[in-house]
Amino acid sequence: MRWAECERDLRVIRHLVRALLLTIGISTPLHAQARRVVEPGDNYLLRVTREWGRSSALGDLKAAPLAPGAIEVRFWGGYGLGGTQGVILRRDGRRWTAHRAIVASCSLVVPFEVVLDSASLPRYRAEARRNCGVPTAKTGHVVRVDTVAVVPVDAPTHAELDRLWRDAVALGLLDLPPEVDRGNRISLDGHTYVVEVRRGAEYRASVIRHVRVPEVPADTRVQALSRLFRERL
Repeated sequence: MRWAECERDLRVIRHLVRALLLTIGISTPLHAQARRVVEPGDNYLLRVTREWGRSSALGDLKAAPLAPGAIEVRFWGGYGLGGTQGVILRRDGRRWTAHRAIVASCSLVVPFEVVLDSASLPRYRAEARRNCGVPTAKTGHVVRVDTVAVVPVDAPTHAELDRLWRDAVALGLLDLPPEVDRGNRISLDGHTYVVEVRRGAEYRASVIRHVRVPEVPADTRVQALSRLFRERL
């Protein structure tokens, strides 16, 4: 009798465990990476921007595991003489958060007798990040690497950030083309916008150079978005 009771209890426990695992799997599924992708083809600035994510606390937005209802926007401006900064708007579940990202270039001078190769470069780049701004030797190989400081924005409330997202969508955030063809014209300062948007399994990226007078609807949209994020965050 006792053995039968034990078997019955074990069947109940196994049933409860299976139900619990199924509930967890249904309620919090994650997409390992984006499956629907809209982005410019082989764009240097986008590659650099994604590398900033991979080498910082931000992570690679295109490859990040996100739940179906998660949203993240990364709006970057710069890439020219004035440096580069970005804002990150993120919704995980029902909670919005906002961060600023500031890109700084770090350098390290190593003696000429040191051989720089694929084995040693990662070590020296990591050292350059750790000692960013610290004076080093004046002569030798110069190892340069970008570092990204991510700072939370505490002021906006959840409602304000939710309104910011809806206003950005209304201004055309999700309608930006991957890029704008401007021929071979050269910009004086190179100021450019790089916009990444991730919604569940969908990833969108746009690289649009700034022009003083908008030439196409995408120029008007991206400049309006830049003002929006600058004013709100």
